Amino acid sequence: MKILVIEDDPKHMTDAKQFFASQTGVEVSYLKRTPYHPVYDGRELQPGKYDGVLCDIYFYDEPHGVAVMMTCRERNIPCIMVTAGYHHGDRYNWICMMARELRCPEMVDASSDREKEADRKDWAEAFGQLKKLIERGPCGEHARYDRCVFHSSL
Repeated sequence: MKILVIEDDPKHMTDAKQFFASQTGVEVSYLKRTPYHPVYDGRELQPGKYDGVLCDIYFYDEPHGVAVMMTCRERNIPCIMVTAGYHHGDRYNWICMMARELRCPEMVDASSDREKEADRKDWAEAFGQLKKLIERGPCGEHARYDRCVFHSSL
């Protein structure tokens, strides 16, 4: 399995690399967003290049991860948004509601505090959800990796 991890925070990137170093059967590419190149343009996401994507939501205080999710959706690439925040927190609730309305897979959060983020992201949970999404394949009705693939479990 080939996946892409997109992250801008050096600590979270280090944590992701440490987590994936212990995983077998997965080849991981890492893309670090920088303050000079924070906007995601989609060139990295060519159909067939990756089996799935794990993506941060906010790159330098802008929600560019939403663009990643929508690009993946258009190109039929499984994608899970990952945050150290809380999905109903002040910064993330609108993204959570939009993703649910569009039937995108749920984001994986690491905090239960509406304002404070956790020190670490839950890479294990995010990878587990991505594997489920990949294994189940796109929804037969919509031919997309939508939440309806899981019906009520996501």
